[in-house]
Amino acid sequence: ISAIVGAEIRPEQHAKLKETAEGIGVPFLTQPRRKSATYNEFVELIKSFQPDMIIVNSYSMLIPEEILVIPAKGAINIHGALLPEYRGANPIQWAILNEENVTGVTMHYMTEQFDAGDIVAQRKVPIFFEDTWIDVQARIAEASEQMLKDEIPKLLEGTNLRHSQNETHA
Repeated sequence: ISAIVGAEIRPEQHAKLKETAEGIGVPFLTQPRRKSATYNEFVELIKSFQPDMIIVNSYSMLIPEEILVIPAKGAINIHGALLPEYRGANPIQWAILNEENVTGVTMHYMTEQFDAGDIVAQRKVPIFFEDTWIDVQARIAEASEQMLKDEIPKLLEGTNLRHSQNETHA
């Protein structure tokens, strides 16, 4: 791990991310908005790390192409739904509101569009009638952790599976 990056638009997460970064001895950075005076400097800093891969989870900020092309093995996102359904914000809440009985988590390659890249892996989790968002989020977090353990080695070795999303289901 070269660095941990927090989205400028989510300052409430910065303290925990900074604590995690300090705990493993890497810098904590904040991605500025693209129109910010410090944006180009941020992009150059990311380039200087020469990352093999960028891994994103619950970020809520678009990562532009000039950053997505930096890592040699791509940029990967963890999305709290079974893509292509429930792209975008608040996928767990939408699954609950729509009375789904199953949701899950998807690992996918990032593109300039939110949640639209090729799928690497998915894990399903149940939604029970009495569940709150917190209950489902806990199951998704557990499934995400296991998926990362299973898939990161394959991604780094270049042996992972990859398939495009069915746009008619998005």
